[in-house]
Amino acid sequence: MRSLYHLAAEAVKLSAVSDQHRFQPPLPALVPDPLPGLFRAVSGVTGLVICTHRNPDPDSISSALALRYLLEHAAGVKAIVAYEGVIGRAENRAMVSLLRLRLRPMESLPAIDWSQVALVDTQPRSGNNSFPRAARPLLVIDHHPALKTTVAAWADIRPAYGATATILAEYLLLSGLSVPAWLATALAYGISSETRDLGRGAGERDLESYLRLYPKVRKLILARIENPRRPRSYFAVLDRALHRAVCYRNVIGSRLGDVETPDSVAEIADFLLAHERMGWSVVTGRHGGQLYISLRAIRGRGAGRLLRELLRERGTAGGHGRMAGGQIDIAGLTSFEVEALEEELLARTLELLGFRGRAEFRPLLGRPAEGEPGPAGLALLRSAGVASSRSVSCAVKAPGERE
Repeated sequence: MRSLYHLAAEAVKLSAVSDQHRFQPPLPALVPDPLPGLFRAVSGVTGLVICTHRNPDPDSISSALALRYLLEHAAGVKAIVAYEGVIGRAENRAMVSLLRLRLRPMESLPAIDWSQVALVDTQPRSGNNSFPRAARPLLVIDHHPALKTTVAAWADIRPAYGATATILAEYLLLSGLSVPAWLATALAYGISSETRDLGRGAGERDLESYLRLYPKVRKLILARIENPRRPRSYFAVLDRALHRAVCYRNVIGSRLGDVETPDSVAEIADFLLAHERMGWSVVTGRHGGQLYISLRAIRGRGAGRLLRELLRERGTAGGHGRMAGGQIDIAGLTSFEVEALEEELLARTLELLGFRGRAEFRPLLGRPAEGEPGPAGLALLRSAGVASSRSVSCAVKAPGERE
């Protein structure tokens, strides 16, 4: 996959022949024009609420804002964008601040008519939103695989796309609306962050949308979003993650304990996967009575399916291709019980990946930091056919020995 620098150069060339205020002519249609159906679905609607998933990322945020812009300017429908949880990752906070994006916390809204809600980058009963089980949303727009429980007045779900922001960028293209620089910047960053610079799960549609957006992107602001200032807590989590990290063959795992924001779990999972010998990363963290788990893969398309199987009957999970996330309610469990659960999840992950027999986990850094407990994940379920903590701890390699 070409780097974003090469893609940006292509985008600049593209802008030289483009209309100053509009996108290029649309790509050949893969599906019928969705806009007539979308506009019919919202006809006569007042007070539409566009909801992101919980603890929203740039893909979810930019997609929701693009939908609001489209409906207000092309259909005359007023809407607000609302989110649950926190916007915690430094890049995400920088995006909202620097682009002056208007979003509202769900708890700040009065009573919501759930039949007048649009879900963006999420689906009913996916586990990453609080949409009532008995209600039916007005709209669902998502790039994750369709759930059997997803029913809406109008839905557009495209799992072949790498980002929901790509779907919304195509809507704007089809509408012929002028796209302001702030929205182009948000959508471009939504696409690039969701696909790891167009290298993870991205297809031609994502590439083309990014190239068409780029000429209008505010480049200096985008650079500041991608390279934000970080709080001390970020480095504390990173330190804890590294000293608790363990490896087995091509799997690396860590448990973070309590985290200030759930985003930290996914961020560390991405970070650990940069290890040159690893093909999978699995990271857990606790926040607000929930145990969050993130799974990442270098290649393949089974992360979402694997995590759904892993958390079946005990939590909720979603994802696709090479990235997935989920959570388990741990309210009422003791710290010891949560640790046992985390170890069980790691053992079960190895089993689902096809590993059998005695697993000799090695600490990533050889030894824990002063005052830290031993590396997480050494104690695994005996029933999974993997060694217990006592036998594995005896098999840990000496510091400096090659893996």
